[in-house]
Amino acid sequence: YNWHNIIMMNVCLVLCWLLSVAHGWTQRQSNKSNVFSSSSRRIVIEKLTAVVIGGATKPMVPTAVARNLPESTGATLSQVGTVTTLVPILQMKVALVQAQKLLLSSSSEQQSLLQQTQQKLLSVLPKKENDFKRRFDQYSTPVSYKQTFLDQNAFLVYYTKGFDGIDRPNIEADIPEQQSLQYGARNDCWVAWESLVAELEFSSSHPDDASSNDELKQLCEVTIQAMDRYLSLAPKQDVEEAMRQLK
Repeated sequence: YNWHNIIMMNVCLVLCWLLSVAHGWTQRQSNKSNVFSSSSRRIVIEKLTAVVIGGATKPMVPTAVARNLPESTGATLSQVGTVTTLVPILQMKVALVQAQKLLLSSSSEQQSLLQQTQQKLLSVLPKKENDFKRRFDQYSTPVSYKQTFLDQNAFLVYYTKGFDGIDRPNIEADIPEQQSLQYGARNDCWVAWESLVAELEFSSSHPDDASSNDELKQLCEVTIQAMDRYLSLAPKQDVEEAMRQLK
């Protein structure tokens, strides 16, 4: 009994130390950038606190969760894969191209140029992650029942090597790739756009910073390239028709 108390006390001390280190690290990261938000720090601290408080009374058993599949953005899936839902995505790319032309212009009014660029982009591209990704999800191939099953039973599938019965093909043999490719490309678009928005906000408050203007041009190009990678997954004739509808 005494040894048990001593061991648990040491475990709690170690976890308390990890809690303080994690808190200090997140504070430093917050000072460097906006990537680690206050809500993210709060989640980390709450989870570590729960481990410290509950560790002495119950074993730390990992919770099985599906992490490989995209979370729902509330997208309407009634027009998946149609030109109608492709148009808003292409519209975002067009706005980025127009903003890029503004940034490359030889305007001497830097503040005015930044305001025009920011207005052009934020009038078309959603600033919130969920709203941004929802536009893509309304066009993209949704997660299939099979993908959901495989993700929720990943442990079983791994150790049975995909066995699905005698004389039946491996259960992982015909996993659809389109959804995974579109999901990855969509996430790349968001990461690029999020960085561009952050730089736009910085440039607006530091209009005399020449290096910031160069960074804007680079990030704008990166975002356009990410959009192009996503659009390359759509049928070429659909992209052409969507462009015709935008003109």
